[in-house]
Amino acid sequence: MAAPVPYSAAMPTVYLKFSNDPDGIDWGFAVNNMEMMGMMNSGYVLEANISDPEQRLLSNFQKTEYMQSARKEPIYVYFRFRSGPGDSWRVPEEMTKVQEAIITHFEFTTPVDDRIYCKVVAIDPASYYLNLGDASGKSYKGRVDQVIQQVVKKYAPEIKLEIDKTKDSEANRHYMMRQDAKTFIMSLLEWSVPLNKTMTNWIVQVDGKKLKISDQGSIKPRLRGFYKRQTDEKYEMVMEAVTETNNALKLAAVKIFSYGTSATTGEYIDKITDPKEVYTVAKDATTTQKIIPVIEVDHSFKKPLDGPPDGPPIYGGTHVMPIPEYYTSGDLGLDYRDYIDGRGKNQYLNMLYSVVKMRVKVMGHGEYIDTYGLGTDVIFMNWQRAISRSDDDTEYWMYGYWTVYGFRQKLYAGKWYTELFISRPDQDASAVKAGPPVF
Repeated sequence: MAAPVPYSAAMPTVYLKFSNDPDGIDWGFAVNNMEMMGMMNSGYVLEANISDPEQRLLSNFQKTEYMQSARKEPIYVYFRFRSGPGDSWRVPEEMTKVQEAIITHFEFTTPVDDRIYCKVVAIDPASYYLNLGDASGKSYKGRVDQVIQQVVKKYAPEIKLEIDKTKDSEANRHYMMRQDAKTFIMSLLEWSVPLNKTMTNWIVQVDGKKLKISDQGSIKPRLRGFYKRQTDEKYEMVMEAVTETNNALKLAAVKIFSYGTSATTGEYIDKITDPKEVYTVAKDATTTQKIIPVIEVDHSFKKPLDGPPDGPPIYGGTHVMPIPEYYTSGDLGLDYRDYIDGRGKNQYLNMLYSVVKMRVKVMGHGEYIDTYGLGTDVIFMNWQRAISRSDDDTEYWMYGYWTVYGFRQKLYAGKWYTELFISRPDQDASAVKAGPPVF
């Protein structure tokens, strides 16, 4: 397959329209700078700073009774990043598709003259609607995926949800416990990792009014970008990079332990009753269906030992309090030992994105405008070393595949850049490898 690469032109611009603007004006011409950030499991947020001479934008908002309606009905902003004026550019190489968000904040700065500077902050529709709460104590019947569907339908009927099926019982009762919709959903996803098909962390993905919740191991990874550095090209796609390596995770996160007692069977589940660490320990060997990038030797850490006989100081581990047994009558359809490590596995898998991580700044790339695939999809960095007669290895260690888990689109002073948040786990981790065998 052809690798997606950016082709940003010299004079990037943005497209920016408001749903309540009676004139339907594209305010991109007045934007001084604009950022859009999306992260795995966190939706996306937009911030645009607009120069408003003679208060034209502010006046238009007052005409449409912004103050009378904004706290009752959502006001949408529609936006895109593009390589230049007009919309004849290619998607995604030269511009993004049009995305939508709901305004949550307007800020107006007025200097001594008639100018006004406006800052607009907006978030994705799913986050906006699901933050709604009514302190409900209602219980919902069904599997975890069915309950989440019911909650989204009630609190955010505008949102189109797709969610992978869980393997618990349809006779379950799940109580909202006065939480808002988003907090309730995230609380269910926090412990229910063992209930999905691959027993990997849940990935919440947002694209406008579309919301998709999938277990990480079931998402088919895509190659999202191909970026070059020091390859004797006329221009570099990679402008700068900041890399962090965290070998200290070995002190506390090689293993995540979860112990507890089943009120149904009376079994105490710990290292004595689970000597092979099948049920009570989240570690590399018990999360083999996670998806990681193909990593060449010496391009990341080698994993520490995590077998049952390996004791301190060979590994480090932390106890994570599991949820209590969900029902004492077995309504969940699973033994407590089958899901006692749910919170631990979720925490362990999410920490893997911090083993080796990088924030890399590349040319503006229209590939990133929603959060679908973040946490699973990969990019390829063709990062070459300076030519040396004494060393024929020309590939820098940053060369190769990385998982992309977040991005930030930035337009400043007529320049468009994309910052990517990428990561690598241990080079020899037990997992499904996203790279040449997949693509």
